[in-house]
Amino acid sequence: MSDDTISPVWLHHGWFEEATAWIQEQLHQLHYPITGDIKQVYASPTSCVLSVATTRGDIYFKVSAPLFKYEPLLTQTISQLLPAYTLRVLNVDDARSWLLMEDAGPSLRKLTLEQRDVTRWQDALSTFARFQIESIPYCAQLEAAGCPDRTLARIPELFDALLSDTSAFLVDQKDGVPGDEMEQLHAFKPQLVTLCEELGCYNIPDALHHDDLSANNIALNGRNYTFFDWAESAITHPFCSVLIPLRAARYIFKLSEDELKSIRDSYLSQWVVYQPMESLQHAFELAQRVAILCRCLTWQYVITHVDDRAKAEFHDAAAYWLRLFLHNGEEFEEETP
Repeated sequence: MSDDTISPVWLHHGWFEEATAWIQEQLHQLHYPITGDIKQVYASPTSCVLSVATTRGDIYFKVSAPLFKYEPLLTQTISQLLPAYTLRVLNVDDARSWLLMEDAGPSLRKLTLEQRDVTRWQDALSTFARFQIESIPYCAQLEAAGCPDRTLARIPELFDALLSDTSAFLVDQKDGVPGDEMEQLHAFKPQLVTLCEELGCYNIPDALHHDDLSANNIALNGRNYTFFDWAESAITHPFCSVLIPLRAARYIFKLSEDELKSIRDSYLSQWVVYQPMESLQHAFELAQRVAILCRCLTWQYVITHVDDRAKAEFHDAAAYWLRLFLHNGEEFEEETP
């Protein structure tokens, strides 16, 4: 069994005490007096988060599973290069995939549940666009820190590798990809090459992409929006990052089509230095199909690097996103073989 697929380290005897001692030592050295107990606030097959109150605000500790072992260093690198857009990292232990950071502030999800204000989404996404534009010169440094390369030139190659992993997609099984759709996907390669070439013609540079930019991973810190949780990220076409926030706005928060378009256009307005708005809107539509494929790549990677218990929890995720890619973002009827 590989290191990637063993049970999470935070389930091992003595781990919590080890992590607690490290947190206490770091906060003492950094002059953050602790005022409460260290508590677990979140755990999943891919990460665990602890928190503790201090006289200088809440502090969070995150440990990543081996499949996302690059997250602490990548988060620290982003924090150093683009500090205005992300939370403050206090320290990392790269060997143990440990990350210590300040509170990011209330999440966009929390703010939306308290007050349904679409301008918050517009402001958050336009800020994220500025963040991405500023990330463009740093793509090589971000890749060196572990950020995956999913640039348009590599997408067809990644698609071929993706389709070869039939076990991740439960072909002709319950909750999986029907065999006839798998055949259609194999035949789609020339169209994907054309799509990537057409999207590349708009000359929008590759940038840092957040593959899970949900309302939980966007926060308002004072007057500034911050973006965090960089395990699921890549260097690719920047417009891919808007897929998840728009899906959340539509399906979870039930925003109207006009509100969704206003969020999209607020984001795109920051990119008019590259193309006029009409061209950006067309490029955006092309990019959304690439974004769905990126989401599928993420889930296929997760499923192949977690233990059997987690595989059971996530079993249909990669298949769902691959089918959504085939159907060009249109929801489809589930089939029972």
